[in-house]
Amino acid sequence: MSANSFPQLSDQPPWPRRRLILYYRAHGVLVTSRQLIVGAEHYEIAELIDIAQGRGSRHPAPAIAMIIAGVDAVIIAPLLGVIRTPVVWLLGGVALTIPCLVGLVCVQRWPAQYELVAWYRGQQHILLTTRDSREFGQVSRALIRAMEARDES
Repeated sequence: MSANSFPQLSDQPPWPRRRLILYYRAHGVLVTSRQLIVGAEHYEIAELIDIAQGRGSRHPAPAIAMIIAGVDAVIIAPLLGVIRTPVVWLLGGVALTIPCLVGLVCVQRWPAQYELVAWYRGQQHILLTTRDSREFGQVSRALIRAMEARDES
């Protein structure tokens, strides 16, 4: 064997090299043409199957606030029927309004989580969970672009 039969380090590889394309990088999420990295989890794009978007559970605060408002209504309604003074009506209105407003604030502040789910190496994985709709949309689109680019090559 001669030294000429081995490829030199400066020679190009015999196969075409694919460039690594960056589709998204922010908030601990990285989407490239080869991998999806979320925190410490790494997923090969080529091995992701049946990617689906979904919504997770809601925050329990709105439901609790509505229960409190219902209990308040049951307690306050008989009082309003018996005692007919403006102060009681004012206190009753405040007692019913506060839990309803708390419920509305909680719905705005903590919407249901967005989830990105896929099959990976024979098991279903939740790839990403976030309450930020903008971030979820960006990551979803980046992952779709990465998968489409993989299918085209």
